[in-house]
Amino acid sequence: MLADVRRFYGQYFRIGARAAPQIARGEGKRALEVGCALGAGVELLRTWRYEVFGTDISTYAIGEARRRYGDDMHFAVSDAQLNNPFGLQFRLVVAIHVLEHLHDIRAAMSALACGIEAGGYLLVATPNPGSLSPYRRFQRDPTHISEQRPLVWKALAEEVGLRVIACKTFHIVPVLHRWLGVRYLSVPGWLGYDTVIVAQKNL
Repeated sequence: MLADVRRFYGQYFRIGARAAPQIARGEGKRALEVGCALGAGVELLRTWRYEVFGTDISTYAIGEARRRYGDDMHFAVSDAQLNNPFGLQFRLVVAIHVLEHLHDIRAAMSALACGIEAGGYLLVATPNPGSLSPYRRFQRDPTHISEQRPLVWKALAEEVGLRVIACKTFHIVPVLHRWLGVRYLSVPGWLGYDTVIVAQKNL
């Protein structure tokens, strides 16, 4: 299961690095994954040579992440609707399929932005409820209480002082992904079931 999650995360990170190549150069910089769960995203951040931090609302998930990565990374139990508990700002903040689970999406977007240093970046992935794709059935989840269309997320990001570099919807290569591997394509919003946003904090 974790291997499957890593493959999907790899696509989000690839999309982010295409939109803002600087985010893949993490040496000497800090990155935070909000909603890090068991660690698929933090592993990728480590390959980009960041000093890696992760938060999650789940005590179990953070315990497992600490067990898996030991002292190589920094973890804390925290609500994504609150400012990160490390008292730091980061060159890159990542939230992959987190925002749709939260009651207060404005507070969450503000907290994400507060954790980004001037000139730093945000990478977000979240479901697109405007998609007519049959693959949307895999996103059915009673905890998805705040799914929004891409323009809503874009407006929220701008509202908290971020400059949106890219806000696009993506779809897996239908059927062929079983043989070719996971690969996301940029498609119109009526089809793309995942929204990916890359934004930069104003200097």
